[in-house]
Parts: sequence; structure tokens; C-alpha cells
Amino acid sequence: MYDTMAQAPVPSVRYHSVKSSWLTAQDLAVFIAGALDAVITMYRSAFDAMDDTIPSLRQKVLLPGPWVQQERPAEVNRLMVEFLAGL
Repeated sequence: MYDTMAQAPVPSVRYHSVKSSWLTAQDLAVFIAGALDAVITMYRSAFDAMDDTIPSLRQKVLLPGPWVQQERPAEVNRLMVEFLAGL
């Protein structure tokens, strides 16, 4: 493992510097998060407004817990596969 981002391969460093401006209105999105995730807790109004603020949002899902990709991997994978199958 790398001790610092400076030691990480270039693609990893680039990923962390990509701005959201490359997204377009035609991009489709699904949002999956934990109901107890700290960001959802702090910015619940932004989550609630996502249907209006992200026109390309096709689905938003709150699952129990704070860290759903680790706590409910099968459910997260199922939701992602269903979303991708519908593209």
C-alpha cells in the first residue's frame, strides 16, 4: 500500500482531482447511500432535493446503516446491476 498520494499511480491521483464539470445532463445516475451516513445526516435537505437538482437521477436509495457498500454489498451490487441493465 502507498503511504501518501504522491506514491500512488497516476490514475489514482487523477481520479481524486477530476472535477464534476465533465458530467452532462445526458448522463444517467443512481444514488445509493446509508441512512446513517454522516454526509446524509449533515445534508439531508440536499439529498431530499436531488430529484429536482439532478435531472439525470433515475433512482435514489437509502439503505439502513452508515456504510452500505461494506455492510450490504449484495444489496448494493443488486441495485447497481439493475440500474446498469436498464441503460
